[in-house]
Amino acid sequence: DSIKNNCQNSNLQAIGIIGENGAVWADRNSGMTPTEASILYKSAENDDKALFGTGFTVGGQKFACTKVDGDEGTIFGKGKEGNKFGTGFVAVNRIKGAILFAIGDKDASAGNVSCGVYNIASYLRNNGYEI
Repeated sequence: DSIKNNCQNSNLQAIGIIGENGAVWADRNSGMTPTEASILYKSAENDDKALFGTGFTVGGQKFACTKVDGDEGTIFGKGKEGNKFGTGFVAVNRIKGAILFAIGDKDASAGNVSCGVYNIASYLRNNGYEI
């Protein structure tokens, strides 16, 4: 709920914190697999620009990658038409050992979604989960 509360005025379809090994710390409606979590964690860690060409999946649903920043540990994307999450914006932030993410609906402000996830990631980084 902390992620949801930090994503002001945005309807979130899925939120969660998933360990780099796929262990679920918290998850609401994403269906993210351990493989998907591992790919996102490593891509955020290694600044993997290949995601721009391949995209990525969350819960088997395809997203186009719009940003990867290894220094910040962030990945942003936009859902593909026809998938479970529609064209919603997704923000992923890496912390030590896990990723935090939120997926907004098609009307959610990308800025609010990304800021909300970033705020929680920053709090965790400042409390022992730095990258």
